[in-house]
Amino acid sequence: MILIFSVIFYRSYSELKSKMIENSRISMKQAERSIKSIVEETQYLSLSMLIDDNIQKLCKQYTLKNSTMDSAKRQLYVSMQDAVNSKSYIDSISVSYNSEVLFQYGNKVEKEDGMFEKQAMEIGGRAFWTRAYRLQYREKTADPHYVISYIRAFMDVSRFNQPIGLQRISINEKELSQTYASLAPDDQSEAFLVGPDGCILSALNETLIGQDLRAAFPGFEQVLNDDNGYFGTKVNRVGVLVIYQDVEGTDWKLVQAVPRRTLLNSSGSLFLFMLLALLLLIIFSVIFSAIQNHTIIHPIYRLSKELSQVKDGNFDIQ
Repeated sequence: MILIFSVIFYRSYSELKSKMIENSRISMKQAERSIKSIVEETQYLSLSMLIDDNIQKLCKQYTLKNSTMDSAKRQLYVSMQDAVNSKSYIDSISVSYNSEVLFQYGNKVEKEDGMFEKQAMEIGGRAFWTRAYRLQYREKTADPHYVISYIRAFMDVSRFNQPIGLQRISINEKELSQTYASLAPDDQSEAFLVGPDGCILSALNETLIGQDLRAAFPGFEQVLNDDNGYFGTKVNRVGVLVIYQDVEGTDWKLVQAVPRRTLLNSSGSLFLFMLLALLLLIIFSVIFSAIQNHTIIHPIYRLSKELSQVKDGNFDIQ
């Protein structure tokens, strides 16, 4: 019975594990769609700004400081209000040149630090996502949270595509992480976004942001090699199940790490029920053996012993 119960429990654990992986994949797919939606809306906003005449006017005439530039700013501000009003995940939007801010919306900075300007200018009008970093806001009371920015250089279409400005659309990392918060059901679980170079872009555990995946989680290298899948490994000697999924339209990966004991917790009631049933069977077996020994086995043994005396010629026994 112990062997049979062990097999049943192992099969039940395997079924629960498969069911949990399936449920995690469904939850991860839902989170991936939410992230994809944010990415696509940000890219659409970037393209809308790219073809906006007010951007061209603003970037070409920023040194003149004339009424045309002020008018372009006002019209651009109105269009940004309409486009960003319902998008709480957008932290700020900035148009700059040589680190001088020409226009900004949302959380404002005193000056652009220019760390992405050279890269943007070198690749022309192509856009790219940055790693997570903190902006230096103009208001000192602003929460110094992480942002991930979508960067693009504005090109002057009338002058052979010469760069005339830099666009920055920054996403609030905290808002982004809430799209996959359900993937970490307890404090021991982890969920995060990782870039193609292994840098953690976003995480529910903020201390992980900016760390290299291979250094923070040795044994997670498989995440960077495949589009999606799962595997088991250990983190600080604790067995974990790792499930990962690529985010369509980006080179990001969404990763979930759940301790194996979470699986055991899910099957705890089944294990206790089976253990109780096994204990009852053992107790019943012991009691039945005692009764059987007292009522059947011992009398037969005594009868056999007395019959052996009859065999020896003693007919005086009862």
